[in-house]
Amino acid sequence: KGVEITHSNIVANLLQMGHHGYHLDQEDGSEEQDVIPVFLPFYHMFGFVVCFLNYLRRGGHVVCIPQFTIKNLLDVLEKIRTTVLYVVPPVLQITVKDERFTKKHMDYVNSVTSGAAPLGIEIIKQFHAKMGSHIPFSQGYGLTETSPVVARSKYSSWDSSGFIFVNTDVRIVHINDENVQKNLGVNETGEIFVKGPQVMKGYYKNPQATADCIDGGWLKTGDLGYVSEKGELYITGQLKDLIKVKGFQVSPAELEDVIISHEKVNDVAVIGVPHDELGAAPKAFIVPKPNIKVTEEEIKNHVAQRLSKHKHINQITFIDEIPKNATGKILRKELYKL
Repeated sequence: KGVEITHSNIVANLLQMGHHGYHLDQEDGSEEQDVIPVFLPFYHMFGFVVCFLNYLRRGGHVVCIPQFTIKNLLDVLEKIRTTVLYVVPPVLQITVKDERFTKKHMDYVNSVTSGAAPLGIEIIKQFHAKMGSHIPFSQGYGLTETSPVVARSKYSSWDSSGFIFVNTDVRIVHINDENVQKNLGVNETGEIFVKGPQVMKGYYKNPQATADCIDGGWLKTGDLGYVSEKGELYITGQLKDLIKVKGFQVSPAELEDVIISHEKVNDVAVIGVPHDELGAAPKAFIVPKPNIKVTEEEIKNHVAQRLSKHKHINQITFIDEIPKNATGKILRKELYKL
């Protein structure tokens, strides 16, 4: 589906970023010129609006990397005094685990921000263990339909997507089979609805899809999350990816975060597959670390020790690579074909 984003949508979101401190990425809050390498594609809103337009507007020094490879990124980090680094989860994941990536590459970096897909807390811990906990880390939440940013975390809240942007409303709606919308309270997980000046005009030449997605100005994101007592937004997964195990809703993202913490696992993706007794059951696709053997039993025990019974892994397949798009989102449809 083509998303219709207006000039006003983008201007509104750039102003919201400025209000939220996207232009003050120096740890001390100074307005010294930021230097940012951009390797995210400009056909994606994260790369084009957040990394490119946002920093040009603020007088930043933007260095474009035409093609992402670990070598290209490390070369740029060595040659320019990078102060701001924007990543997507797969990039952070493979960079942290690459032996060539050392503290010298982060000498001038004042902040690291991850977006475009959920990032598990374990990867952030691995990053800080290697680079040092002095480097502020944040996550953001958004989607193409919101031009793209809705929230961004303060640097101390690693696992949160942060506080909702100014002039933006968010409500958490109960998930049910009757399609009855019921607003939820603090720490209750449901579908995220967004309303604000950054919400798209609609889907291009698709009025029915637009009507299904936008109701009274409220955008139904299809993402799952909750708001904490502090008002921070937490993302737990996507509605379409939920695995219904004996009536319990299981989020693949939660399972992936637990499995990636295993010392022998390089990457992971989880989907739901039909099961005669359970209705559906979690199946994990795992990429082991190079030259290391890991067994199904090791992974299943690792999960069983940390999560309740209905979240246990039922099947495991070891593969060479997890299929993902250009911004790091797992292509789960491809996994169903394997």
